[in-house]
Amino acid sequence: MAIKITARLDIRIFQLYLAVVFIGVINVAAQNNNFYFTQQPVGYDVKDGETATLTCTVNNPADIVFRWTHDGITFGNSSRRYMDGSSLTFTKVSKDYDTGVFVCVARNVLTGTEITSQGAELNILWISYNGKVQLKEPTDVNLLSAGIDVTLRCRIEGNLDPTVYWYRSSTPLESSNHLDIRSNKITIKNVTTQDNGIYSCRAENRAGSAWSVMSNFTLDVINPNAPVVLVSPEDLIVNKNENALLHCEVSGDPPPEVHWYYNNEGPITNRSRLFIFPNGTLHITQVRSRYEGKYGCYGINVYGQDFDSASLHMARLDYLPYLGTEIVLSRSSVEVECAYPGTFAGGYPPPTFTWLDPSMTPVPSSGNVRFVGDSLIIDSVEQIDAGNYTCRASNMAGNVTTQTSIIVATTPRFTLQPENTSVKETGTAFLHCQAESTPQPTITWKRDGIDVMNMFQGNRYEVFSNGTLQIRYVQLTADDGELMCNASTVAGFVTATAYLMVQETLKFSSKPVPKPLKLGEIDTLVCKARGKTVPIVWWQKQGSPAGVWPDHINETDGTLTFSRVQKTDAGKYTCYAQNTQGLINETVDIQVVVYPEFTLEPVDTEAYEGYSAMMHCQADGDPTPQISWTAGEKKSLPVHFEVLENGTLYTSEARVADEGKYTCIAGSNAGLNSREVTLSVIRDRPPTHVGPEERSNPLMMKTVGIAVGCAVAYIVLVVGLMVYCKTRRKKQKRAALARERKENGEAPKEAYKDFTDIKGAPGEPKVENEVAMNMMYANKRRGSYDKLQFPRHDLQTITMLGRGEFGEVFLAKAIGIRDGERETVVVVKALMSKDEDLQVEFKREIDMLSKLQHDNVVRLLGICKEADPQYMILEYLEWGDLKQFLKATRGDNGKNAPPPLHLNHKISLINQVSLGMEHLSNHRFIHKDLATRNCLVSPNLEIKVSNLALTKDAYSREYYEYHQSLIPIRWMPPEAIFEMEYSTKSDVWAFGVFIWEVFSLGELPFANLADEDVLKGLVSGEISLERPSSCPEELEALMHRCWEDSPKDRPSFSDIAVTIGELHLDSEI
Repeated sequence: MAIKITARLDIRIFQLYLAVVFIGVINVAAQNNNFYFTQQPVGYDVKDGETATLTCTVNNPADIVFRWTHDGITFGNSSRRYMDGSSLTFTKVSKDYDTGVFVCVARNVLTGTEITSQGAELNILWISYNGKVQLKEPTDVNLLSAGIDVTLRCRIEGNLDPTVYWYRSSTPLESSNHLDIRSNKITIKNVTTQDNGIYSCRAENRAGSAWSVMSNFTLDVINPNAPVVLVSPEDLIVNKNENALLHCEVSGDPPPEVHWYYNNEGPITNRSRLFIFPNGTLHITQVRSRYEGKYGCYGINVYGQDFDSASLHMARLDYLPYLGTEIVLSRSSVEVECAYPGTFAGGYPPPTFTWLDPSMTPVPSSGNVRFVGDSLIIDSVEQIDAGNYTCRASNMAGNVTTQTSIIVATTPRFTLQPENTSVKETGTAFLHCQAESTPQPTITWKRDGIDVMNMFQGNRYEVFSNGTLQIRYVQLTADDGELMCNASTVAGFVTATAYLMVQETLKFSSKPVPKPLKLGEIDTLVCKARGKTVPIVWWQKQGSPAGVWPDHINETDGTLTFSRVQKTDAGKYTCYAQNTQGLINETVDIQVVVYPEFTLEPVDTEAYEGYSAMMHCQADGDPTPQISWTAGEKKSLPVHFEVLENGTLYTSEARVADEGKYTCIAGSNAGLNSREVTLSVIRDRPPTHVGPEERSNPLMMKTVGIAVGCAVAYIVLVVGLMVYCKTRRKKQKRAALARERKENGEAPKEAYKDFTDIKGAPGEPKVENEVAMNMMYANKRRGSYDKLQFPRHDLQTITMLGRGEFGEVFLAKAIGIRDGERETVVVVKALMSKDEDLQVEFKREIDMLSKLQHDNVVRLLGICKEADPQYMILEYLEWGDLKQFLKATRGDNGKNAPPPLHLNHKISLINQVSLGMEHLSNHRFIHKDLATRNCLVSPNLEIKVSNLALTKDAYSREYYEYHQSLIPIRWMPPEAIFEMEYSTKSDVWAFGVFIWEVFSLGELPFANLADEDVLKGLVSGEISLERPSSCPEELEALMHRCWEDSPKDRPSFSDIAVTIGELHLDSEI
């Protein structure tokens, strides 16, 4: 019994399982079938010959294919009517072929389900140009006589029904008691000889207007005595230079006089080219275009007049435009229209068209290859149909022809495949690849699936017209590997691969560079080389035997280590590298220096307003250091200050405005040393008044005179010594860490900071996610916010820096914001905007800066949130933003300019920022505005990444308004500008531009291009920054890696930090 119950349960469970599966399948099928039209085709009015589009879209186009039917019949694409996506486009609507119902059919390729749209008809507006005037009543012209009613009808057809206007002998007619005009008919009541004339009509609708050009009606009510035109002139078409005869015979009693008028002007008199015969015929010799027009013949006697007219046209035929080439696949259809552009007739009389096949045989009007109207149609193209087809336009002026080439595309076939090639580094490589097909194939070369011409290789790569790839100045890392030749046509493609093997040359991978060695300290000289085989590297001092070194110098694998630098270590050192490829060497001049030390330190000084003041400063070192002074935040000294020869800062007249911080800098190529002091100016007389004669005593003037001439010569070295001091300290730290690592020269990675939380998203972070993140940690931050609160009244404004998106940015003194400092110079960013997005962004920036602590990122020191405007108080460095410092080092500011930066200084700046940006990316933050203008620099050349973003004034030229936002397009990759996809890889792109800025000393990227041209260049990929003259090849290669089109191909900041760190350490700069 238990067994039966268990079996029943198993059966029910299995049935339940099948039901669940069935329901799942039904749901999947329902989802796949759940598509519908979001936009159905709708008919509308369009003129014959104009373009038109019928739109058709569905809610979920994935796995959906479309087709169109015309009156229930599916049709394919042609040059006149084709599918553009899912919509149907008409390049030239035809009333003969496009009248009817068009339906869009959408089919799901997975389920086979089809849906059809509502039908749509184009209301094609047209008007016929072959109109004529017909006699309706009486039915025969012979029944015309005076006193009866005559009805005429205008036969001009069109859609919409045209409005008809009537004319008698070119004079407009209107309805009256005598004339009854209705629709396309006119009735002349009780006709008399006064009604005689040529009746014509003009019809017009929205498609245009047309005249009764085929035939007009001449009403001739005969009076036995009145003039009657017996022989009327007829419209005439003649060729240029032919003669024309316009006949006109008039009867009457008395015989009427015959007069001719040209375009209602006249009468015409006999002259050289115009002559009227006695019988009334007008003879025109050698017709030119100026004789074209309407000629009227008038017969006049005492009983009245009769009139008739005719038009004279000169036949002409214009050249046809070239129809181009049609490259088509076998068994596809093609349609080529032969017509003059737009509504241009192309000749008079209107020409007729015929087509000739490649053998110059007329193309029939039916069959696989046929012509319809003015179009050549081939329903199913075969190879035999290929060739040049001729379209011929003809009228009485002659014939003109044009051609189109029908090419049946074939898949290419290689005639010469690329072969594996070996080439020496820096040489030129050629890889040959040839193929044949119809048409001639397009040959491209690819590496790792990327077209080599789209890679950042400058002009090193070139593909010749015969398919050969040339690579100039072959590089080991960039060019060694597999290359693929691709030959393609519209019919298909073939590929072949070859391997390019680059033979490495013997070279220094890290050249030795001249550097000062500090007396008594530990230091190293590094030299590394590489080649096809591992080279042997050794040092030799000039004047000493190879391999023999004093006890305090140790040589290991190309590295000279000085355990304690001595004076005798100065001299020329040569590094040699040798392997089977040869021997190379590099010589450097090494100096032994002594770090500057103050022998007389400056002290805080009080001066009296209007009296002289001195601040003394002296230092010693080897070489002898130069003394220079800077003042406050502006760096430059007041004009009435001078530095004496002995280093003393002197002014003959102290002013209240001179109060503040002054820095004495002692510098040489051994390093920099500085001391900061305060000058206070008292608004009072000194305790013992000094008269004018004492203030200008000869001893003082002599001291001043001796000192003035010597100060300027030493300023050049000041900043360089400060940089070297900083570099030296970092080098010693790295050397200590390096001894603990297995690989010599590996730089320790430091953490860094960022400004936008990406939360793992590849594109721009969403504000909602950031806000949610803020709420998650709100309780934790509340305590830190309390600690950051700073009293607003303890901020003293110094100067305005500019305006950003949030509002004003200014320098201020913050009283007691840092422990141990009475006052601290800070940057204050004010939130003055009421925009909600900017307020969220301001809060987000505070949140992130409060979390980040790093030596190379500005610190958040405080906030003022108790009232508007809210303040964000940030750390500031004495020498301001890096861009202004770089521009100052160009030497444009005269004697107060800092000395030029050397290569080691620039690499130090870049290295610090790379470490900082590595830390930002590790914390999943995005900066979005990395540039030299947003980095701060100290006198010791320490760098901190900031985000001043002075978009409104100071750096407004470096921002561009795009989609209502100010963005730095010259520092941004295309995906960030056009798709709003920000990521750490967009910061990497900006870092590449940052490197370029450092080596170009603060130049504006693409300075010769307008913002709009920069945008176009980024879209087309046709612009790229050129390497600054002093930039090493290794950093040029790194910049181009940062500017790869695809973000995934750009290096990470960790890779960048390691690359620059190794460059920095190997060079021992």
